[in-house]
Amino acid sequence: MKAFNWDREHGGEVGYHGLLARVVDRTYDTVFNPGKHFHESFELIYVMEGSSRIVMEGEEFTAKAGDLVLFRPEVVHDEYIQPGPFRIMWLLVDPGQLAVPLPDAKDLPVLVNLDFPDRFRTLFEQIVAENERTDRWSKMLVGSYLIQFTVLLQRALERRHEEAENEGDINATRIGNVMMLINTKLDSDISLKELASSAFMSESHFSHVFKDVAGVSPKRYVIRKRMERARELLQTSGKAVSQIAVDLGYDNPKYFSRLFKKEFGVTPGACRKSA
Repeated sequence: MKAFNWDREHGGEVGYHGLLARVVDRTYDTVFNPGKHFHESFELIYVMEGSSRIVMEGEEFTAKAGDLVLFRPEVVHDEYIQPGPFRIMWLLVDPGQLAVPLPDAKDLPVLVNLDFPDRFRTLFEQIVAENERTDRWSKMLVGSYLIQFTVLLQRALERRHEEAENEGDINATRIGNVMMLINTKLDSDISLKELASSAFMSESHFSHVFKDVAGVSPKRYVIRKRMERARELLQTSGKAVSQIAVDLGYDNPKYFSRLFKKEFGVTPGACRKSA
């Protein structure tokens, strides 16, 4: 289905202060999908109750109570609001109204899990309330609230980036230690559980982090290191291929030879002859 311009379909122009701001409070019996669409302005959603599955640019996100959702202008997205109560604070903001700009697109996530959601909620409430007024002070107050909002968001994103960097450093150190452990136990049957435990991670999280750091899965890394060790032994020792296989934890020499050829493109015997 072709995406539509939500702003034009629903009366189009943002309001008196260059924004639309309202509380949306609905209850759905089934999943509600308003259709694939985009906005000409920034769309900001603070979820107070309920949840929604969001599909955008090939990725999926689930927004729940306490989350902030940010849609950039002109970006097509799809929303699937889940059954039950759904209460949000909803803003459409003309980019020109933001005295403090939002981060660049590459640094602006769709979904932000807020560390201090009450502060954002209070700001949203103030923006919604003040946007309904039309006196000469309301525009100034709305502008000040938007500045507070963007500054708080920038702070939240910076903290998130710093935490990710710190976690990345910790993960790199832990995975480095795991790699050293693997290199000392190439002749042993090393389980994923043992490796994950040594990194102080669950098995699923460890597998994900290991691949991020090493570029391959833990299982693939173990095989690669065993084959590298096998090549070294073939070229520097007189041990039979079958004995090298056993020394590296392979009871079946044929299986060992298949793994070796897959890794280096030649059989163990051919590797020895070329040494």
